[in-house]
Amino acid sequence: MPGAPPPAICAPGAFATYDGVSELWSPCVTRRGSFIAESTYLQNASAVGGTNYAAYPMLELRTGVLPRLEFAFHTPSQVAESGRNGTGLYPATRLGYGLRYAAFAAPRLAVALATDILPPMSRFSPNHVQSRYVLGVSSAYRLTRRLTLGLSASGTSSAKVGFSRLLPAQALQASYEIGRRTQLSVDLGNRQPAAKAFQAFGDIALDQAFSRRVALKIGAGTAFNTAMGSKAHYLASGIDYRM
Repeated sequence: MPGAPPPAICAPGAFATYDGVSELWSPCVTRRGSFIAESTYLQNASAVGGTNYAAYPMLELRTGVLPRLEFAFHTPSQVAESGRNGTGLYPATRLGYGLRYAAFAAPRLAVALATDILPPMSRFSPNHVQSRYVLGVSSAYRLTRRLTLGLSASGTSSAKVGFSRLLPAQALQASYEIGRRTQLSVDLGNRQPAAKAFQAFGDIALDQAFSRRVALKIGAGTAFNTAMGSKAHYLASGIDYRM
């Protein structure tokens, strides 16, 4: 009805999903007894070099285990990026699991804490010989009826170096609800994929909800500078399903 207040930022059915493209967590945890499956397919879109190979879409599974706590499970995936001199890189995300805790939830503001464990993919892989640990915080604030701003930060470490050396990442997010079922979002941030390697990134995405259970997302993103020999430009698409 006209003049009615907007729904709470973490109301059921709101656009509160994990951003697999930029690895940004939602500050809205899954309600107890609910289940959300979020798939994201990435495709290299570099104008020069790279490859057209992409496989194993990212899949995030989330379920509420307590009133303010959810369990998340990530399946492995693989995607192509452009590398040195136009050669193709095939970075793989890793199987992992973690917890999300709703530290604060109000009609216009939400804050969540998150932690992940990423075990090695294979004992034969020299790049994944140790477990990795991720700690993070995510927040969102409804500035107007349609515009929401968010901040997120995380740190990644390992069993070998402990938390004496963290690889940080942070991002600013903005989302605008074009209609009741359509949302446009933009992310800008930077991350440290390895020691002495820094990379800035950005992406834009459109979410379209077809019902309270199914939503489609499409987007595009880029890394603004080269890090570790790669500069990714990619297209993304995915389907979210909740029950």
